[in-house]
Amino acid sequence: MWKEQVVQPSPTLWEGEEQLKICRHHPEGPVWLPIDHFSSFKNATTGKLQYPHSCIECAEEARRKKDHKYNTSIRRKDTTKDRLERQPEEKILNSQVKFSSLPYTRQDLYEHLRNLYESWMTDENYGLGEGKWDVEHKIPRKFFINFITEPLSECLAWQKLQCLENIRPYDSLLNTAKNATLILPPGVTDPNVLHECTLEEFKELMKNWKD
Repeated sequence: MWKEQVVQPSPTLWEGEEQLKICRHHPEGPVWLPIDHFSSFKNATTGKLQYPHSCIECAEEARRKKDHKYNTSIRRKDTTKDRLERQPEEKILNSQVKFSSLPYTRQDLYEHLRNLYESWMTDENYGLGEGKWDVEHKIPRKFFINFITEPLSECLAWQKLQCLENIRPYDSLLNTAKNATLILPPGVTDPNVLHECTLEEFKELMKNWKD
């Protein structure tokens, strides 16, 4: 049987055989490729499907060469997707704080930070760089990253990380220099203690930590 709909030109016209189309802008010269390598659109006048002269990959490559923003956005999207597939917990940690999973509100957090301001800190100089302050987690996020699970409201590691006792305003440059360095609170010599203790015990350790 003949194929009912044939995309010209195609060397495979018999029912059951793979239909091919030529990509005229392939780097190796015109090549025949399976039809699913091409995007399609419906002709507004005839209602029939039409296909461009370039396959999807060649069309994207041509656009990358012309449009720097398209190139970097595609690359950034692919890189982020690959990283999150390898480390799905990063998607949680890098997203905005989900206050619905915590026992305090956004306003509670603001008031907590203001109560801990040093003399030079104000609402206006929050940010990154010299003379600015940032939000610091005393026990850094990286320490908990492999223990974060959903639902967050039931995750002990998440509750410890985001409890107010573990959060404070801190000099931006010092916070950047500290990065993910783990500094244990006084009296704690084994990091596993921070994982094994209860939430209330963790809060007490953070509350009494003065460095």
